[in-house]
Amino acid sequence: MFFVISKIVAWFLSPINIISLLIILGVITFIISLKHGKTFIKKSYQTMFATAFIIILCFATMPIGHWLVQPLEERFIKTSPIPPDIDGIIVLGGSINVDMSYERNQIHLNNYGGRLLAFIDLAHNFKYATLLYTGGNSSLINNGGKTEAEIARNVLRKTGIKTNRIIFEDQSRNTFENVIYSKKMINPQPNEKWLLITSAIHMPRSIGIFKKQKWNVIPHPVDFQTFPGEQTINKNIDIENNMRITKSAMKEWVGLIAYYLTDKTTSIFPSM
Repeated sequence: MFFVISKIVAWFLSPINIISLLIILGVITFIISLKHGKTFIKKSYQTMFATAFIIILCFATMPIGHWLVQPLEERFIKTSPIPPDIDGIIVLGGSINVDMSYERNQIHLNNYGGRLLAFIDLAHNFKYATLLYTGGNSSLINNGGKTEAEIARNVLRKTGIKTNRIIFEDQSRNTFENVIYSKKMINPQPNEKWLLITSAIHMPRSIGIFKKQKWNVIPHPVDFQTFPGEQTINKNIDIENNMRITKSAMKEWVGLIAYYLTDKTTSIFPSM
């Protein structure tokens, strides 16, 4: 139930979805007003159109995405240098478009493809570390049991990494399940050093879950979407990108609150 609700809520966290919904409802209300002509109906569609316009204007002029994303991305920094004696490397799924990869018979990475690239790089550099790839299928409807882990297995084999070094977890649908199922497979010990690869924006929620499960990990954030430092205006007037990263940030902020309220993380905004 938590998984289904999270998918529904995620739809309403997209600015473009909210704007589209306001415009559609505004058009419907406008058509109704032509027939009935009541003042409150006319005010309703005017309010909807005005709200949609104000949202667009805000995203055109203000770096809303930057303001929401940067605190998440700056929460954890890469450990430099990485300890030479790490016991294992974990990468959280979410970098591969599963359905497109199967349909086109080739790998399709999304905006979080840096996770997979970092995993490949570190796997070659730390040849004695245990490798863990965790990722099933996060789609609300999983057709035919297609999983991200299976696609990753084929890709990693082609990069020269021996797949018998890698443990693949393919049942998880979200970050919480990534950790729960992986822990059952790995049974990590308190004295072990595990490196965690995931997108910088996603690291706070991930660390909170690992800490809750008493699995000590070293953060290795990738896929940064913001530049360091403050930003006060939307310099390039890039509305699309501003809305895109705002959606990602809203998903994480709401996820942090929801995971904390359902006792899946140690705090609302986890730290080391």
